[in-house]
Amino acid sequence: MSDPNATQPLYDGSTPYVSNTAAPFALLNIKPDYTMTFGNDKGVVGKLDFNGPVMVFTGDVDESAKLFVDAVEKWFLGRIEKAYEDGFVAGMKKSQESKVTQLIEAQLNKLTKWAGLTDAEIWQWVKENTALTEESGIRIVRAIETKLKEKNGG
Repeated sequence: MSDPNATQPLYDGSTPYVSNTAAPFALLNIKPDYTMTFGNDKGVVGKLDFNGPVMVFTGDVDESAKLFVDAVEKWFLGRIEKAYEDGFVAGMKKSQESKVTQLIEAQLNKLTKWAGLTDAEIWQWVKENTALTEESGIRIVRAIETKLKEKNGG
């Protein structure tokens, strides 16, 4: 069985980590160990201890600070890149949705736009196709148009 207070080889070579070796004992009402440990390929270079009434640092301040700032920068740049990618993708989707909506609306407008006949066009058709007078021909065509408008919701 391993010693829960022993230093754990958790360092992944790129980011500082918080060593919480007492976490399994939290149910026993034992205070966990809140220590941030900084390390590089040569091992631990510093520890920031939050367990007491004051924060205590031991180790190489400059190297630990560099590792900490590098880790925060890497994390922050990753978040910026992710936010940019998410925004770019959302913008492209919105743009495509907008284009599709515009195309659909344009097609619907073509289908539902009413274009009636003028009295001159009606009379021309009546003269060419019937023996009706101008007045009776226009009345018949207008009655047909009225019915068509009712059927087309307009």
